[in-house]
Amino acid sequence: MTDQMSAQETSHDSPGLAGRGKAGYSLLEVLLAVSLIALAGGLAVPSLLTSLERREARLALSALETGMTSLRYRAVLDAAPLEIAPDDINRRFPDLPDGWRVTADAPLHVSAGGLCDGEAVLTLTSPDRRLWRRRPTAPDCALERA
Repeated sequence: MTDQMSAQETSHDSPGLAGRGKAGYSLLEVLLAVSLIALAGGLAVPSLLTSLERREARLALSALETGMTSLRYRAVLDAAPLEIAPDDINRRFPDLPDGWRVTADAPLHVSAGGLCDGEAVLTLTSPDRRLWRRRPTAPDCALERA
């Protein structure tokens, strides 16, 4: 019995490679994994930010188009022409995303029939000061690039 016990003790206590199992990852493996994750993140984050900015700009331009349609309907329903001063135009587009503003270089005219004159240029400004210029075209007030 002592022979069996000493054989078991020596197999667990032996410092050789045959008795050791791999306990974890080496430092090189961890550094390689972290580097690959950082590289993937470095490539993906700018693309994601650009995509988010485009999406927000599309939302703001859509809100501007919806606001123009609303102004046309208001003129038709009231059977009265609308003239919106440049300093009052931002208030007429309340559905713009937070931080976005719209300005005009001239008064915006919408006839009682819902037709635009196409003389004003609307400038949509993002929170980071990027600009999108649109001109309401006659007769239907559709927004085209200015």
